[in-house]
Amino acid sequence: MKVYVHNTHRNMARAAAEFGAGLIRDAVARRDRAVIILSTGMSQAVFLEELTAVTDVPWNKTTMFHLDDYIGLPVDHPASFDCYLRERFIDKVQPGEFHLVDGNAADPEAECARYAALMEREPVDVCFAGIGETAHLALNDPPADFDEPRTFRVIDVDRRSREQLAGEGWFDSWQSCPARAITISIERIMRCRTVVSVVGEARKARAIARTLGEPVGSDTPATVLRTHQDSHLFLDSDSSAILNNPELDKQNLPSFFESGA
Repeated sequence: MKVYVHNTHRNMARAAAEFGAGLIRDAVARRDRAVIILSTGMSQAVFLEELTAVTDVPWNKTTMFHLDDYIGLPVDHPASFDCYLRERFIDKVQPGEFHLVDGNAADPEAECARYAALMEREPVDVCFAGIGETAHLALNDPPADFDEPRTFRVIDVDRRSREQLAGEGWFDSWQSCPARAITISIERIMRCRTVVSVVGEARKARAIARTLGEPVGSDTPATVLRTHQDSHLFLDSDSSAILNNPELDKQNLPSFFESGA
């Protein structure tokens, strides 16, 4: 894993967007198309704003998927990832193809199989995967199953993830947040060619310290990204604030850090 620390959230998002755009251009140059997976939520809003503003990206040669979505939300609900991605990405760049999870499918298990079949048609070049407040990946809450063989599955959303959703302002309380969702497996994330994680804000600082300082294990799902062959973590000054904590196990920290403006 390579870790890049920037002094503001905007600078972090811009640097990650430029880096990610370069990966997309490289994939198109290599095989005339690029397949990407996007993550959502308020933590990704500025990054997507910057990514869609990067020039010279051949969006018409890209195929877009996303990590997860909640079951039972109307597609026009602001917290629906269908709505979120159309507003912040699809309508702005008009990718060549895009595939959205149908959280209102009559049979969620069948929807998992349908979406997985689409994704497994070809390799994924770049997965943009955020890290949650409990160090969860997608909606794989701790303790996460690193060996889950299904590409997508139906899960019960952990209370802590529902509290994060409410804390971001999507719902009035955690009890009113969706209790079930469809999410990608960690095993499928790890099969992507490159993983780029964009993690800002002080509320993520503890999760970042755990991700970089704890042994790789299911109780801190994002630690698995340290074992990926091409993983990149973009931080701002707030999310990286406690990395200098003397109680942090420095032996587990990545050896490569880059500081940016």
